[in-house]
Amino acid sequence: MALEPATVPQPLFFLDTPAGPDAALALLHLLGTGAQVAGIGAAAPDPDRTAAHTLTDLAGMFGAIRVGVFPAEASPVSDLDPAASTIAHVTLPRSTARVLRTPAASALAQLARRHPGRIRVVALGSARNLLEALRLDRDLPRLLAGVTALTDEVTHDGWARVAVAGVRTTLLPRRLADGVRLSDAELAALAGRGGAHYLLAAMLAGAGEADGGSVPLAGALAATHAAGLTPHAGGVLRAVPADLRAQAVGALLEEGAVREALKVVA
Repeated sequence: MALEPATVPQPLFFLDTPAGPDAALALLHLLGTGAQVAGIGAAAPDPDRTAAHTLTDLAGMFGAIRVGVFPAEASPVSDLDPAASTIAHVTLPRSTARVLRTPAASALAQLARRHPGRIRVVALGSARNLLEALRLDRDLPRLLAGVTALTDEVTHDGWARVAVAGVRTTLLPRRLADGVRLSDAELAALAGRGGAHYLLAAMLAGAGEADGGSVPLAGALAATHAAGLTPHAGGVLRAVPADLRAQAVGALLEEGAVREALKVVA
């Protein structure tokens, strides 16, 4: 009798990020490729929860109102009604969801314990939440599937500490990622999809104007790497593979275009 092939549990993603265009790119990539987003953590520091509220509105803009958004620190400020959220001068639609009370580090540790070997972290800011989660649960290196972290001179040392602690961590230097950009034609095609994609294109255009006129794809590249079929080997990426850009742009411009390429058997 033939044996049934073993099923591989679908990965779950935790986005740990400041609020901004990188977060929008990463979140849209994950949602557009059918990935299961287990939670979004506001990268520390965020004492007044401005970023957490903005991330809640961003998730709602993409239709992900059931995805929990966790603050960087515990604070009763989350109960207040904040001002309208903006990213790169674009005002986001107000979400009906609320920022949750559990701090991001605690939420990540709990999710990893609940889903051992399934949580992949896409990190676009500092390592403070991950380091705190490691303090809360010493088994985290064994429980996490891996981390893809977008790093720069300020955040590199923190992510190096996460890697030294035993977490499978792949570092994507921002200086490399920011060299991979959307063309004007691709940005126009994104805007042409309308709705939330139009608002994202406006954010990216605003960010591009502040950065010399072109639009980097850093957030989408980090999410694409984290969602790849190959297991996290860790280390520092020395170049951005061409297929990584192709998958990132494909997810932005053609909904579901790379879903099969990134599918993991459920």
